[in-house]
Amino acid sequence: MGRVFGRLNTNKLAQKIIATEKGLSPVLTKPLESGARTLCGMLALFTEPGTEGTRRAYAGRMAGEISDLFSPASFYATLKASNPKQAGAFWNYYKTGNFTAMRKLLKGAAGGKFAGIALRKTVPKDVHQSARTGKKGRVGEGVDQRVIVTDPQRLKKYIARSQKRIGAAAAGYMAAAKTIPGIKSRIRNIPKWKNTGAQGKSRNQGRVIFKQKRSGSRASVFSYVDYVRSAITPSSRRAAERIARGKMIKAFRIALKKSMKREFKKKK
Repeated sequence: MGRVFGRLNTNKLAQKIIATEKGLSPVLTKPLESGARTLCGMLALFTEPGTEGTRRAYAGRMAGEISDLFSPASFYATLKASNPKQAGAFWNYYKTGNFTAMRKLLKGAAGGKFAGIALRKTVPKDVHQSARTGKKGRVGEGVDQRVIVTDPQRLKKYIARSQKRIGAAAAGYMAAAKTIPGIKSRIRNIPKWKNTGAQGKSRNQGRVIFKQKRSGSRASVFSYVDYVRSAITPSSRRAAERIARGKMIKAFRIALKKSMKREFKKKK
């Protein structure tokens, strides 16, 4: 199920005035769609990271966290703190590619404390994801290293791919905007890295659902991106709704004036 992160409601009286036998006329529908589009854009804009500088800081922290979880250097530093001699032997085995000796050392070092650490050529995604127990998808404090990745190039590529996902939480809102009927133009002032996040490439990352009720029509924005709830604050969400509501009301007034002018000309 998706999570609702924004809603717009039309005024009940306005709906009574403009409703037709077949449903809502374009006078009410188009402003609601316009407001929903603005809501998607504002939610994306207010989703963290908010600026390019913040995004770079996130990328740096992510690189450090992944390195701490999987790099040989991270384990070397941990072992060196308790047994510098064994740490030196470990580093020598790693540099020479003697993985058999590395496994044997892991089993016996620190009384078998590190026996559960596995050697892998690639980064196991499930280990990384299970370690992300902190806020905003960060690796939780006190998470011990469980895997040592022996191929530095593959570790480097994994870090780079993970960094590209920064901003993907906002991509769900951008995907939702594309589901609005008749909305084809690009939403302006949204950083490219928020609009092309790794999770935003899939069409099912977000959706806008319109519903008509007696109390008024509603546009609900859904995002299906993981960890999106922690990427935007309730106050930011309410601010996005206020801006979108203002856009909808302005569009509604303009559409109503045009409709009244057309009706006036018909009666002449």
